[in-house]
Amino acid sequence: MRRRTDAAGETPQVRMWLHPWLTLATIAFIAAVLLIMAVTPGHRLELWLSLTLSAILVLAGLYVQRRQRHRRVSDRHEHPEGERAPGPHAPGPDGARGDRPATSPTGSAR
Repeated sequence: MRRRTDAAGETPQVRMWLHPWLTLATIAFIAAVLLIMAVTPGHRLELWLSLTLSAILVLAGLYVQRRQRHRRVSDRHEHPEGERAPGPHAPGPDGARGDRPATSPTGSAR
């Protein structure tokens, strides 16, 4: 992203310190910590548990992204150009909004 903004001649509102060297140093530091954990017998279990949890979180994130993308595509097909899908609080055919019952001006349910 930074390269694109620099190439376009734009100045970002917030500039990262020591870009890109600080990013590379952070990656190297994390890799060194993981390597030390792999070599130290007392930390191997923690390393494997951390890697397993990371893999589960990545897979869950990919699943959620794919599901959202599929939902957006199906919404586009169901409601073409200009038509919008009703939101969760859009009035239904009986005037009720979402899962709340419709009420009369006096506050009693219809």
